[in-house]
Formats: sequence, structure tokens, C-alpha cells
Amino acid sequence: FSIVVDIEEEKLEKEVLKLCRTHFSDKVSPGHKVELRKEELTYTPFDRTMNKRNHQANCIIGGPAPSLYQERERLATVLLCNILGGPANNAILNSVLREKHGWVYSVECAYTQFADTGLVTISLGCDKNNLAKCIEAIHREIRKIQDFPLTERRLKAAKKQLLGQLAIGGDNGETILSTGST
Repeated sequence: FSIVVDIEEEKLEKEVLKLCRTHFSDKVSPGHKVELRKEELTYTPFDRTMNKRNHQANCIIGGPAPSLYQERERLATVLLCNILGGPANNAILNSVLREKHGWVYSVECAYTQFADTGLVTISLGCDKNNLAKCIEAIHREIRKIQDFPLTERRLKAAKKQLLGQLAIGGDNGETILSTGST
């Protein structure tokens, strides 16, 4: 939850806690610490297909990822997602699926971090007849990264690119909120 608004922090906290009590329990109070789950989370793979009467297929491939508190793994996952399907045209999946083969309208990789787990997703939109080729190409590119680590030069360039993207993206309300800058 994030908010950028011209309101005193104490007043905002009071309002948020009031809303939380209506949906969760009366145990929510200022300074209340939420206990994180200690048990191992389980992951059950699934595949759901919905047929629509159109020519386009929208696909999401995903799996569990490091939590917000697994800092080393989390930072590596951010970099990996940027290399695979970040906003730049040189992202691997964009280069292969869109530029090289022309199979997708768009493809991206995202990483969502939660307190006790995370989620990495690759999403794409393509013609239905290209979907199987796209999924196989995604798996192939992931296997390449697993089997053939990036060179020092390529890794350094990827880190530099990510830092540049973060600097450009830093001019928004959520960033101001999280850094305390005004």
C-alpha cells in the first residue's frame, strides 16, 4: 500500500487503521507488528485456458520468487527480470519474440515482492497460432541463462542499464514517498 497525499502521517495512519479494523480484526492498532508466516509456502502449478472468439492470445507464465526480505536474491531477481523482459528494446524476450520473429505484440517480465514470498511473471500478447512457439522460445531463453551465465561485460552493462532506468523512473510519487524526499 502506498499513497502520496498532502496529509499528516498520524492522521493517515489513524484512517488506514480504522479501515483495516473493519476488514480484519480489532487487534490492529498503532505500532502493531504483524507476524510473518514461519512455515514454508507451497506452490501448486496450474494451467488455465479461456477460449475467446478473437485472434489474440494473452499468456502469463509465472512462479514463486524471493520475498521482500531476501535482499541478495531479491536484487538478483530484479536484475534478471530486467534482462529478460524489462522496458528496453534490448531485453532478451523482446529481442527474440518481437524483433527477431515478430510473434508478439508485447512481452514483459515483472517481479512482485511480498513480505513472505514473491512472484515473477512473464506476460505476452500474440496471435493464437504463435502461442506455442512463444512459450517454447521463453523456456529456451531461460535455459540459456541457466546454462550459460552472462559475461562480466554483459552483466556490467545490464546493471548500468537498470540503474539508469531506476534513475529515470525515480521521478514519481511512490519514489518520493519511499525516500522521504520532497
